[in-house]
Amino acid sequence: MHEKELASCRLKIERAKEHFTILGSELLAWANTKSMRIVKETNDTGSIHRVFVEVIEQAPLDRWSLVAGDCVHNLRSALDNLVYAVAIYQTGKSPPQDEKVLQFPIVSKQANFSGQVYRIKSLSPAVQTEIEKLQPYNRPHFQLPPLLELLSELNNQDKHKTVNVVAAAPYSASVDNLILPRGSEVTSITAVRTIITDKAEIMSFTLGPPDLNLQYTCRVELPICMVHSLGPSKSPLSELAAVLTFLIGEVETVVDHLATVM
Repeated sequence: MHEKELASCRLKIERAKEHFTILGSELLAWANTKSMRIVKETNDTGSIHRVFVEVIEQAPLDRWSLVAGDCVHNLRSALDNLVYAVAIYQTGKSPPQDEKVLQFPIVSKQANFSGQVYRIKSLSPAVQTEIEKLQPYNRPHFQLPPLLELLSELNNQDKHKTVNVVAAAPYSASVDNLILPRGSEVTSITAVRTIITDKAEIMSFTLGPPDLNLQYTCRVELPICMVHSLGPSKSPLSELAAVLTFLIGEVETVVDHLATVM
C-alpha cells in the first residue's frame, strides 16, 4: 500500500500523539510545582517511623482522564481506519460492501478469533493471517497486559466512563542521610504502593533501639498513573505517560507491518 491509502490512519495516530504531547506538558508542569510534601511521623517510643505523602495541590485528574481517553480512542480508530483502507485497496470499492462491519478485531484468546473474522472477511486470506498474528495472545508484553488487549480495554472503558487516571502512586522511595545512634539499626522497611488522594503512608521502618529524634530525609518518585488489568508486573497501576507511549508504539508497529505485507 502507498501512504496515500493510509492517510486517514496516519492522521488518527498523529492526533493521538498531539493529545499525548499536551498531556506530557501538563504532567511535567504539575510535577514541577510543590504539589506534594513529605511528612514524617513516629510512634510514641520512636521504634516505628512512617513516611507519608500529603497532597497540597490536587492534580487535574478529570482533565487528564479525558485527554488520555482521546489519545486511546484515536489509536483504536487508527486500527479500524487501517482495515477500512486495506478493504478499499484490495476490493477496489469505496466504500467497501461490508463497511458497516469492518473493524480491526482484537481478542485475548486464540479460540475467539474465528468469531471475529467476519469483520475482515473482505480482506485477503493472507492479510487475515497477518492480523491474526498481531493479536494480543501472540504479542505479550514484559510488564503490561498485551498492548492491543490493553488498548481495547481502555477504549471500551472510555465509552462508558473516563479512563481511570489517579494521583501519584509511589514507584520508589528511599531513606537518605540516615543518622543512626550508636548501636541502633533499621530492622525492617516496608514500602506501600497506593493511590494518593489527600494523605497516604508510603513507607515505614522499625528502629532498634528506638529513637524519637531520628534524623533522615526521604526521596520519593510519584508519577501520575493509570489503572488497568493485571499484566506480568502484577500491578494494576502503571505510569500514565509510559502506558500511552507503549500503546502508540504498538499501533504504529501494527500499521507499518500490514502496510509492508500488502
